[in-house]
Amino acid sequence: MNYRKEIKYVLAKSELARIKEYFFLNGLEKLYPKRIINSFYYDTKNLRMLNESIDGILPRKKVRFRWYNNDKSNISKEIKISSENGRFKKIENLKSKDYIDFERSKFYEINYGIVEPTLYIKYFREYFTFKKLRITFDTQIRYSYLQSKLSTSNLDNENVMEVKASDNISNNYIEKIIHLMPSSFSKYTRGMLSFNNLKI
Repeated sequence: MNYRKEIKYVLAKSELARIKEYFFLNGLEKLYPKRIINSFYYDTKNLRMLNESIDGILPRKKVRFRWYNNDKSNISKEIKISSENGRFKKIENLKSKDYIDFERSKFYEINYGIVEPTLYIKYFREYFTFKKLRITFDTQIRYSYLQSKLSTSNLDNENVMEVKASDNISNNYIEKIIHLMPSSFSKYTRGMLSFNNLKI
């Protein structure tokens, strides 16, 4: 099982532009084209996954279906697991016939029981490499709450830079390269809590 480091940094719009400029001047290289990420998150009726994330309980899961840009012919089911040993992700690529009802369906998840759609998140992501690190920038993050009959969505006023590194790269090395203070930023938690009428 391959564990990896995922370190997040919350940035205002002005900070994002300044940091990208600094990185570009020091060797930042584009890895993939910019694209839109769409994610449908699932949770139990009593929002157990959300509460475990808020409370920092380990181990815990997040379950989502994800696709890129407007291409729903290539959807993946992803289970993100946080454990005492680190974080890892299980990915199952779905065939087109499998995704038809995923936006409304319920299913059984091991250790959690029945889960159902709770939050849709859409944002832009840019991909780069920088001194042996993979860096992504997420902007224009929008949350849509799926447990309401009303069409409800919120735009996040912050952006996220995330550093991904293999587990054998030391934290000291990352700190010497990235001169920023890490932040806790779960899009699912942040999105769900952005709806004031939500009872946790």
